[in-house]
Parts: sequence; structure tokens; C-alpha cells
Amino acid sequence: MNTHSDYVLQRKSRADLNPSVRMYGESEPPEMQLDNMWEVVSRSTGAKLQMVKPDSSEFTPSDRMYPSMMRPDVKDRWDMKNREWENQKDTYNRIERMARAEFLAENPDLPLARALAKTRYGKELLVEGKQSGFIQPKAEAGTDLHGESGGVYGGGSNVGNNAVKFSWLGNILDDLFTEKNVLETFYIWQANEGACKACTNKNGETSKSPTMTRPHPNCKCRQVKCEIWESVTRWEFVKEIKTLSYEATSVVLFSTRGTVSWRRKYIAEEQREKKKVKECDDSEKLLFREIESRRVIKTDTVTTAAHNVHTGRNIQTGDMAWTYHPGTGETIWFPTD
Repeated sequence: MNTHSDYVLQRKSRADLNPSVRMYGESEPPEMQLDNMWEVVSRSTGAKLQMVKPDSSEFTPSDRMYPSMMRPDVKDRWDMKNREWENQKDTYNRIERMARAEFLAENPDLPLARALAKTRYGKELLVEGKQSGFIQPKAEAGTDLHGESGGVYGGGSNVGNNAVKFSWLGNILDDLFTEKNVLETFYIWQANEGACKACTNKNGETSKSPTMTRPHPNCKCRQVKCEIWESVTRWEFVKEIKTLSYEATSVVLFSTRGTVSWRRKYIAEEQREKKKVKECDDSEKLLFREIESRRVIKTDTVTTAAHNVHTGRNIQTGDMAWTYHPGTGETIWFPTD
């Protein structure tokens, strides 16, 4: 299975749709439209993204029916196969979600994309895309968009840098990652073009409530609602400073090979944005902005290959295996018992 950037969302051909979807598919909720009318394909080959089926052919029917009764060595292989299958499913689901997130970001004129961005599922896609770095907000809009009558959507601007460029979803993502604290609400009198002198003289006046006295009956001038609010974004990863330590946490061995899992502790730099904004209707004026930085200790998991050397169970040493230290490269021997 190729990397996430090799895949893109594509509308299914009409021949692949059942009669019900052809007639009513576009009236369904956006999530159902994605499932029924769209598919993920490879940019390079055009092949559809396929879920790999689990292969249990090496196991007997009785083993497959009663896994708990397997011999230990067979159970080890069974568990390894299941872990591989789970990893394949996770990879498939992530590729599909990133292709859908890219579709959202690069197609501002499609009604489906705009409707999907307002759903819970669409917002989850955007959050995941932003957190993974696959989507970069506040960049220039992408290019290479095609009509909804058919063809591939997205994919023109992100080939090579694995990051979708867009601007139309910036406000949506800001709302997802930012908590706004409204400090003040007020209303500004806005005289319409050609308004009378009494209304023009009130232009720009402010009030704490929208019940400002009107100069005359049938006045059509507006009282524009304004808010002054401040926000603080979540802390986001910027870069890794250095690794502090590695700690071996688990070993999995199958016959002559296996893996060692290590918990890595490292220092990372994070940043968040603080700002104060005056917002009136759809316009915003930045009053204050500050970027805060901090260093935190974080952990992740890395794995190294392990090799079982003495499979004949030496009387003095027992079975021995070795791996290498992920930080220093040093060879490390350990007993398998």
C-alpha cells in the first residue's frame, strides 16, 4: 500500500452506481454520498484503494474455529497475523480519511464539500488532517480542481510536499482549535446609502443593546453587532529538541525473529497563539497577537528488530536473542526465557 499522498478521492462512474443512488444519491446526507458515490484511487496508477483481506490459509479449520486451543507456536503466528491485519486496516482507514480531508480542503466550490465541512464527521476529518500536518491552514488556495461531472478531485497542489494548501476552510479550522472568550458586545449605527441627515448624523454611534432609538418611522438603517473577543489556541508541536532516554517495554519473538518495543522520552517545542479581535458582521480587525512557546517532555514508541540465535535451548545459557539500541546502535543481548 502506497503512502497517503499517492491517493485521492474520485467520483465513481455512473455505471458503478446502482439505480437508487443514480436517482437519489445527491439528496442523501453528505457522509452517505461519500460512501455511495465516491472512491479513493491511486494518483500514479488509477487503481482503487482496496482493503486487504486476512490470510488464514496456513491454519487448520479447527484452529480458526477455536483459537484458544491452538498450540503455543501456532497461537503466536495467529496473533502476529491478527496484528498485521489490524495494522493494514488502520492504514486503509487513514488513507481514506486523508483523501477525504484533502477533498474538503481543495474543492471550495462543490456543494458536497461545503455541506460535509459542517458535519461532525467532516470536522473530525479536518482536525485529523491538521494534526497530522496533511492539511496546512491559512495557505494559498490549491489549484488543479475539476468539475463535479467526473474526474479526480484535489491532488494538484500537494504532490511533493504532502500538505494541502487552502484558505476557504481557515475559519472553520480556527473555530475547531480555538476557544473564544467574548469580552464585550456592542452595536454600531450604520446609515444606509442615501439616508436622511438625522440618520447620517448618527453614523458610527455605539450602543450596548440593539434597541437604539431610530430617528423616524420606517428607518431602514442598520445596527451592526460587534464583539471584542480573545482566544488561545491549543499547544501544537513545532519541533523535537532532543531525545532523553529509551526504555525497553516489551519483546515479541516468533521462532528466529521478532521485535522489541521501546518507550522513547524526548523534549519537544510547542507553540500556541493568543490574540484579541474586534469582529463586526463578517469583518475582523486584529487588536493584539502573541505567539507563546514552551518545551515539554513527551513520549512515543519505537520498535527494533530482534533475532533469536540459540533456538536449540543451550543448557547453560538458554535461548538468547539480540537487538540494537535505537539511540546508540549498540547490540544488546537478552535471554528469551
